Amino acid sequence: MTSKKSIISFLLMTMLMTSVPVAAGAEAVPAMKLDAAVKHPGDTFRITGTSPLSNIIVKIVRPDGTVLYFNAVKVNQDAYQDTITLPADTMTGQYTVIAGQGGLETAAKQTFDVTKIPSDTGGSDSSDSGRGPGAYNGGGSGSAAPTPNVGASPVKTDGSAITVTVPASALTVTEVNENGAVLAKVAVDKAALSAAFGKLTSQSNENRKALIVSIVVPGQGKSLAGAKVELPLEVLKAAQSMAPDAIVAIQSNSSSIELPVKSISVSTLESSLNALASEIGIAVVIQTKPGLFTENESKTMAAQGIATLSKPISFTISAAAVGKQVKVETSGTRFINKSLTLSGKIDPKNSTVAAIDPLTHELRFVPSVFMSAADGGTTVVLKHPTNEMYMVVSSKPTFHDAVGHWAQHSIEHLASKLIVNGIDTNTFAPDGKVTRAEFTALLVRAAGLSSDSQSSVFKDVQASDWFSGAVRTAKEQGLVSGMEDGTFRPHAEITREQMAAMLERFMGLVSTEPTDPQAKSVNRQSRFKDSGEITEWARASVELLVSNKLMDGKAADRLAPKESASRAETVVVLERLLRYAKLINE
Repeated sequence: MTSKKSIISFLLMTMLMTSVPVAAGAEAVPAMKLDAAVKHPGDTFRITGTSPLSNIIVKIVRPDGTVLYFNAVKVNQDAYQDTITLPADTMTGQYTVIAGQGGLETAAKQTFDVTKIPSDTGGSDSSDSGRGPGAYNGGGSGSAAPTPNVGASPVKTDGSAITVTVPASALTVTEVNENGAVLAKVAVDKAALSAAFGKLTSQSNENRKALIVSIVVPGQGKSLAGAKVELPLEVLKAAQSMAPDAIVAIQSNSSSIELPVKSISVSTLESSLNALASEIGIAVVIQTKPGLFTENESKTMAAQGIATLSKPISFTISAAAVGKQVKVETSGTRFINKSLTLSGKIDPKNSTVAAIDPLTHELRFVPSVFMSAADGGTTVVLKHPTNEMYMVVSSKPTFHDAVGHWAQHSIEHLASKLIVNGIDTNTFAPDGKVTRAEFTALLVRAAGLSSDSQSSVFKDVQASDWFSGAVRTAKEQGLVSGMEDGTFRPHAEITREQMAAMLERFMGLVSTEPTDPQAKSVNRQSRFKDSGEITEWARASVELLVSNKLMDGKAADRLAPKESASRAETVVVLERLLRYAKLINE
């Protein structure tokens, strides 16, 4: 078993060591020196050396052949150095340090021994006995604390995930004042974070469970507005090769965010900041904003029947280096999962998470699912991009002309979600027709997207049109393509087959896999006598929605693909799709 483990570890190291290219023909073997040949668990030691390369990879291999540590290290003026703190539970035995690029034949290799800590018979210094290395430092203002004595990273496996938790001893916590708000600033030890990813990848994962590195911010006092967690980008960059599907989950009090490692574009950040990954830090900030709304804004929401169930809270991700800071825009994934836990039970039928516009403070729907928590409270999972402010709200809108209508419950449901509006406060006009512009705006809202860009992308859509922002967002996200002549025809009534085509694109946007991907041809279904009227470009979309019970016929035997869709029809189909995609509760 040990032999097999060693071979696997050797192959893994070989692949990782070849992930950074070496110039053709170069024998770039670095020199390496360790500061000691013998270490004890919990000790910190330095690796120094020289290399003609711009950066190298440093790896430490345990006696059993598994990887303890890996890191991409920048070389300055042909010299490099790296500092590692051994976990407190480090096994004894001989460790191998490897530094270089390319294969093992072009890497430097040295060994050191880890032995048990000698018994201390001379007493102990108890001056810091009341404060462990991960304890909260309430008196600081962002000043650096000593390197923590990093302990073990516990592993938890359940039916859906393998989670490695970064130990509290690897978190250096201080207070920092940013824009008038006092936050807990949490610096995550580089070696501990690397070790957590290493431990994560060493676990057996035949069932392809989610891989999570968990960081739990130590308890914060009521005087703090939130937390700022700092992560070294170089470790995340290395993890993109070693564990590309891993997620960094950060929990601060009753809020959390999941950051997929592969969603961070390292090259974009290096270019934007004109710095190497080893010089860049990622900051994840979770902060409450209790005084965000003015008294008049609060009164306006109350007059609209909107009740606030939580304080506003912001989630932001940024990157900084050499005095410059940029926002991190995630790539390769449509949603970043966040969660809020509230006291008491919340009815998901008339509640939603709303994103708050930073300038106007207007609210818009955010895809969110409500779940009962073990303590009797409610946990809300948001599926949304980064860098937004949110709040949980509740409302029970009614429309006099929807009472008793076959679509009444769907209309009131999506109105409470801030997705659909009436034509005025009390009127919905359920049997009225829907224009292409109106349906486009509806889909943009249902995806939780912002539509504040007022510019034209079609020659018949003016920047001043109320729907121009939604149409532009929909075009950018692939929801609409327009007509062959370059127009969009925003005021034309949308047909049922056009609606089906846009809804299929919406499914792709929110990464929804159909239950029945092999859509049955409606031509072969005697149920619909008019199936031959479906335009060829819309046939696959109509078949997909009908097969997955997301769209019905106008009658038992009539699909009516070319007829205009009513406001009630669009609401019902969209509600089904949002439930199907798990963007709202069942």
